[in-house]
Amino acid sequence: MDLTIQEVTYYNDLVKNNKALKIECKFNKEDTIISRVDSSDKVFFYCLGCRSSFYPGINLIERIKGYISLSTS
Repeated sequence: MDLTIQEVTYYNDLVKNNKALKIECKFNKEDTIISRVDSSDKVFFYCLGCRSSFYPGINLIERIKGYISLSTS
């Protein structure tokens, strides 16, 4: 199961409207996480504070898709 950049963009809009929880850096919850797409079109996240990147695991993917599903039903 993968995420699309469109799903992440939609999720970020939900976060901005306080309808979903933001993705937090595991090292500093105050840092900003941004989404990116790699050369294989896979979505990953990058922390601007600690400069670490990570691909979403199944729990994060399910959380994002769950919020999207709830908002569109």
